[in-house]
Amino acid sequence: MRNFEGIPLTSETPAQVAASHRDWSRLNTFFKLSPAQVRVLDHDLPAGTFFAEAKQAFDREPVGASGGDNVALLGAAAGYLDLQASKPRSRAILYAAAVADLTSLARATRSDLAKSGSSLTNPYRQDITYLDAFFQTDRL
Repeated sequence: MRNFEGIPLTSETPAQVAASHRDWSRLNTFFKLSPAQVRVLDHDLPAGTFFAEAKQAFDREPVGASGGDNVALLGAAAGYLDLQASKPRSRAILYAAAVADLTSLARATRSDLAKSGSSLTNPYRQDITYLDAFFQTDRL
């Protein structure tokens, strides 16, 4: 657990990612996770054609909080996620949370976004943090 905890939250090396994945089965056993829980944690990450389209739209979003946002891209990403959530085995709750965050960001003003980095409790900062993690499933 200490090895896993010691991996940086961002900018980890490929070797650190590989080491963390080797520790997963031990952690799953330690926390007495059921096979169904392990399947959700290890394999049921957001994916699919519409997810990929939503990710591409989100990735084209302006970098940094000071430049505002692109409402059309956020709307497109939300629409694609709604389509993906309608598919069987979609873990729709994850998509619903992402759509809510995309919608929230689309309503934010440039000033709201500029202030979002001031605190982790800022609702727009939380939206951005969730979406950044959500769309980086290849790193989970």
